[in-house]
Amino acid sequence: MLGTQAALLDKQLTYSRNQEREADRIGMQYMYAAGYNPQSMADYFETMHRATSRVSFLPDFWLTHPLTSERMSEARLRANQMPKVKSRIYDVDFEILKWYTMVVAGEATENQLQSLASQKNLAGLLALSAFYLKQGDYTQAQATLEQAKSSGKPLVALIQTDIYLGQNKIDQAYNSIAPLQMTMPENKAFSYKLAEVLLRQGKYAQVQTLVQRFINKNARDIQGWQLLQQAANLDKNSPLRAVNVLRYRAEAQYWSGSEEDAIKSMLHAQRLAKGNQAMSARIDSRLKQMQDERRMKI
Repeated sequence: MLGTQAALLDKQLTYSRNQEREADRIGMQYMYAAGYNPQSMADYFETMHRATSRVSFLPDFWLTHPLTSERMSEARLRANQMPKVKSRIYDVDFEILKWYTMVVAGEATENQLQSLASQKNLAGLLALSAFYLKQGDYTQAQATLEQAKSSGKPLVALIQTDIYLGQNKIDQAYNSIAPLQMTMPENKAFSYKLAEVLLRQGKYAQVQTLVQRFINKNARDIQGWQLLQQAANLDKNSPLRAVNVLRYRAEAQYWSGSEEDAIKSMLHAQRLAKGNQAMSARIDSRLKQMQDERRMKI
């Protein structure tokens, strides 16, 4: 009986993987027909493989959809058999996102970015400014950003605000981001950057109001919980400072996947909030929810 079940399961997995292989083949054809570089599929598989290397010790048959070396090599082989594509698609916003992400991830070199920026490429200028900002070279970052300011791209204001914050020019940072946030209050990037400035100004209640709107819409917003945690930690006049720090930290931990640590933080907050009935009730309710959800996953 066990042998029969194993054979049936193997047959199902084989069928599923064959369908996956066929989907890869057809997907690459569509990519090529649309003018995209088919090598991107093989590159993406390799990136995914590096990101999931933590389970590489498991044999393929343990995984329902393994990203095997065979699948990656097949994708690369197919891509190499197709004529080279000179991309006809150029999207400025995509290029900005791509190069900025490479800077944040530490995958772009200064020479690469300087070469791009020397051609007055907007994505290259913004990425190079972000690169210098990351290095702490605020003078170079500002000089490079000046060349891109006329574009009016949102990233210009975000980088400019960070440059001012790095130089401890808090009022200028506020003036850089506040008008844009007021114009587009629904823009999370502008709102959270303004929250960072307000933290430096000591306006913790405003941070709470600003960030809570986004938390109410999406409780999984880890960055939002971390901003609330920072605001609570800096608000030394609040009688519930320690309690709020712990419960905000618990939320950030919980939605990051560290559920056990989150429950421990919430238990600590529960002990500290014993004298406050309203806060105790809120913590008890959230703690029970966390524990129940954790129990269901075990």
